[in-house]
Amino acid sequence: MKNKKIVVLLHGYPEPIHQGHTLYRYFKSKNYEIISIYLFSPKFKLTQEDVRKFVSIELKGEYPDVIVGVSLGGLIAPYLAKYYPSAKLVLIATGPYIRTKITNLNKILSKLENSRFLTPVHWILLHTPISLYALLYRRLNRPIKKTKERNILETHIKQNWRHLKDIPLSEHREVIDFLVSTDNTILLKSLNNDTCIFTGIGDNMMPSELSIIMKNLIKRSEIVSCDQCLHFDVFNKDNYKHLDSFLKMN
Repeated sequence: MKNKKIVVLLHGYPEPIHQGHTLYRYFKSKNYEIISIYLFSPKFKLTQEDVRKFVSIELKGEYPDVIVGVSLGGLIAPYLAKYYPSAKLVLIATGPYIRTKITNLNKILSKLENSRFLTPVHWILLHTPISLYALLYRRLNRPIKKTKERNILETHIKQNWRHLKDIPLSEHREVIDFLVSTDNTILLKSLNNDTCIFTGIGDNMMPSELSIIMKNLIKRSEIVSCDQCLHFDVFNKDNYKHLDSFLKMN
């Protein structure tokens, strides 16, 4: 019999859920055993089934009490939840598939599936100064007026940039292949897990409309909306009370 409750964390692209992450700190404060999966590991291919097998090894025969998927990880978490129907499922800034509000990004992802395009794009990425990357990142999001929120965004951009450049080309290719081929619509209809969906009205990458679709697909689900949140901060300390309430549900 296990001594602690277990949570499996599946991160977004490109930043892992490290010990300083809001989610990691939350579950640590609740005395959970934390299994945080790095999705760009060379130990497995980025497919739902390969990730499930790796998670199963990490669990060492135990069953998770909570499964959390953020953005990219939220496209994998429901597949994992299917195998652990008693686990509570938390989906953050994600959808049944990727469909952004960013002009032409969906078409660009399809083109990047062709390695002839991805290789030069990766080279450009590695040689783009962070100042230009930061400018592009800000333009993809709504303007932020408050100084504290701007500082949080700038810190996030630097971390995002560092992690993005650390990912090898082969892993970027797997991410693109996974994103353009994944549609969880049928899977979500079959889930019986208690599910909490966190969404941001200001999220342009995984718009709140996708969360509403998930809410309508998953039988036992609820949704928590953040009016001002961007993609990167859909889950923050203000959500602790919502997660507390959800995890206490029978």
